[in-house]
Amino acid sequence: MPAPSAEFAAATRLLDNIIWHSLAGAQAKFSSGTATARRYARGFSAMIGFADAESPDFGAHLVDLQLQYDTVYSWRVRAHVGNPDSVGPWSSWTSFLSPTRPVAVAPPPGAAVSGGCSAPISPLPAGENRKPRPNDSDIVRSVASQYGAALRNSCQDTGGSWQFMDQVVDTLRSYDTRWGYNGKRGDANNPSLDVITYHYGAGADQNSTDVYIIDIIGGHCGGNPTPIWNDVTDITVQSGTIGRWISRGRF
Repeated sequence: MPAPSAEFAAATRLLDNIIWHSLAGAQAKFSSGTATARRYARGFSAMIGFADAESPDFGAHLVDLQLQYDTVYSWRVRAHVGNPDSVGPWSSWTSFLSPTRPVAVAPPPGAAVSGGCSAPISPLPAGENRKPRPNDSDIVRSVASQYGAALRNSCQDTGGSWQFMDQVVDTLRSYDTRWGYNGKRGDANNPSLDVITYHYGAGADQNSTDVYIIDIIGGHCGGNPTPIWNDVTDITVQSGTIGRWISRGRF
C-alpha cells in the first residue's frame, strides 16, 4: 500500500506540496482529498500522475490553487497495480493545517489616499516566472467594514468618489506593491472603476499586461454595492481582451 510521507503538519503557504511513498511496481498513484479540500481547493481531488515504469521512491502533487486559511486538509493515496483497472487499497488519511489568516488593517483615511506605501514588491520564487494567484478577499472585506460610506459612494459615473478603490489599493500595497489599478481592455487612459490588478511577472509594474484581474465591488453603481473577490482574469483573456497595470497617477 502506498503511504503519505508525513503525519499531521502545518503548511507554510497556501500552495502546498503533498508527497507519498510508492510501492515498487506501482504504475500510477491516485490521491483523493476530503470534501473540505474539494470545496476549497478545486483540483485537489482525483490527482493522478507520475507514471511508474520501474520503482521510483515517491510521487508528489502540487496543489496549484490556493487553499483557505486556518483549515485542516486531509488526503490519502492508492496505487494502480498491473491492469489499469486494478487498484490497491487506500492508505490511511493524513492531514495538514493551512497557514493562519493574516490580520488586515486598513490605513486611516488620511494615509489611505496618499498613495504612499512601505512594503516592497514581493519577489518571484527562485526559478519561477509567475507569482501564484493571490486571494486577499479578507482585506477587501476589512476595508468595506471600516469604510462602508465610501463603498456606497463608489459609483464614479454618478458623482461618487474613488475613495473606496483607493483605500483598497493602498491597503493591499501596504503588503505587496504588485497591486495596482486596471486599464480597462488594456487602455492605460481608461481605468476600471471597480477592478484592480496584480502584476504576476518580472519587470516593471507600470503598463504590464502580465496581470491577474480582480473585480472587488459587486453591484457597483447599484443600490447595494458589496465587497467581492471575483477573479476575472481567465474570462477576460477568453473574451479576446487584456488587463493592464496602471497607477492612475497615484504612485
